[in-house]
Amino acid sequence: MSTGAGPTEEVAGTSTRRFSAVAGSWVAGVVLMGAIAVVYWHAGALGFVNLDDPQYVYQNDEVSHGLTLEGIGWAFTTFHASNWHPLTWISHMIDVQLFGLDPGPQHLVSVALHAVATLLLFLFLQAATGKPWRAAAVALLFAVHPLHVESVAWISERKDVLSAVFWMASCLAYVGYARHPGPRPYALVLLFFAAALLSKPMAVTLPFVLLLLDYWPLGRLALSAGALRRAGNLLLEKAPLFALAAASGTFTYLAQSRGGSVSPPSAPGGPLGLAPRIGNAFLSYVVYLAKTAWPVDLAALYPHLGLSAAGFPGWKGVGATLAIGAVTVAAVAQFRRRPYLPVGWFWYLGTLVPVVGLVQVGLQGMADRYTYVPLVGIFIALTWLAADISSVAAWRRVAVSACAIVAALALASAARRQVAYWRDSLTLFQHAVSVTEQNWLAWRNLGGAYQEIHLHGEAVACFEESLKFMPYAGETWAALAMSYGIVGRHEDAIRAFREAVGLRPDDAVAWYNFAIECAGQGRWGEVSSIEQRLRVLDPALATRLLSTLGNAR
Repeated sequence: MSTGAGPTEEVAGTSTRRFSAVAGSWVAGVVLMGAIAVVYWHAGALGFVNLDDPQYVYQNDEVSHGLTLEGIGWAFTTFHASNWHPLTWISHMIDVQLFGLDPGPQHLVSVALHAVATLLLFLFLQAATGKPWRAAAVALLFAVHPLHVESVAWISERKDVLSAVFWMASCLAYVGYARHPGPRPYALVLLFFAAALLSKPMAVTLPFVLLLLDYWPLGRLALSAGALRRAGNLLLEKAPLFALAAASGTFTYLAQSRGGSVSPPSAPGGPLGLAPRIGNAFLSYVVYLAKTAWPVDLAALYPHLGLSAAGFPGWKGVGATLAIGAVTVAAVAQFRRRPYLPVGWFWYLGTLVPVVGLVQVGLQGMADRYTYVPLVGIFIALTWLAADISSVAAWRRVAVSACAIVAALALASAARRQVAYWRDSLTLFQHAVSVTEQNWLAWRNLGGAYQEIHLHGEAVACFEESLKFMPYAGETWAALAMSYGIVGRHEDAIRAFREAVGLRPDDAVAWYNFAIECAGQGRWGEVSSIEQRLRVLDPALATRLLSTLGNAR
């Protein structure tokens, strides 16, 4: 006599499993949203900071007028702040249209986008792997890790969270395409990828990540007979994605080159050389991993060691290169037994390539925000490894689960503290100089924060501290000169202005302020000389100078 389950029982069992899966997804979603709410509960009380926020939002004429047709045209046709990311500009315009220049609601919009990206990451991993609780663990790490606070709590990093939303949506759409290939699902992948690029061009590495997903967990690239032919087909399949990435990369390089952000000058060696750029790239990989495991002493700015007076410490670059090479070999060795390890590791390495400084952009050596999407690879590798290790015995499952809960609570607590540092410029950069050494960038921005609240004595001290570590920064000399003049140290102001324009001879604003200081001291010969120079650099500013000083002669 048959003892198998009847059709009714099979249907009931299937329905129960589906209900359980749906209920589990809802529970995971509620937990993820609750964790984000706890970490970013006070985000609405944060203000603007003097790092990029002025040129991105409240001193940006196009953005500060809200959403207009002219503004949309500007977003797509202008390289501003050394960037081309039109959807990000439009998102800022929508914020201003809805909330004015109140920073609180703008912060909350960024938190909401972070929440959406987190949910999409969970749904993508759940769909790709069929492991909802592992997917939820990865998403939870993404949601609450302190390294991600900078991307969420800094208004100017709206581009990070917005791009991540479209990145995760593209990955989710790709899972659907891989399971049911066709022009419509592929078009959805392409659309979300384009939107990610239009939000932040760092998304250029997504086609590479999709190739990794083809290997694991999607299983579209098995390492067996015919693997090369299948790999070629998968590459060809992604040709439109690579074409979009190439176009975005070209636009980005043009924007950053014209904005003067590529290969900034360093004293005394001129443009940053290849050796320190490569060394810093590998060192950044290692430091990010260290801060992932132990996220303390996080700062808004980490200046490039190669731009300091001492130069880049080569031994650190060599040591980091060896360490990354060793981990890479170990991960590749597991490609059959634990394929998630090389996939997660190469996700991390590959997605960081645009921002590790091989093409140096800006003055930073590294930045917490750069880990926003790349750390997903590390979280995947660690989560799946922990699950595999714990699967062999019940006591291991209990131990791993307990450790995971403690780690999540600790990370959320640290992230919540990190959010508070973004309250204003003073708080942010006072913290930065307290947890880093020789951070001339942070000292300079701290001086600017003191200038904003008219504490010029404190500003002078900060700028002088910054110049101890980077005496070749013309922008710092110009800011110091302004504060010198205000506190009555006029000879020091003249000297500082000369240093500033010597280092930045094309800085028309510095020349203009230099002329104002000279006029205040009756140095009319110097004023005339500067006015002639301004006629070449910025005729409008030269006219403004004559108008300002017209009654003073």
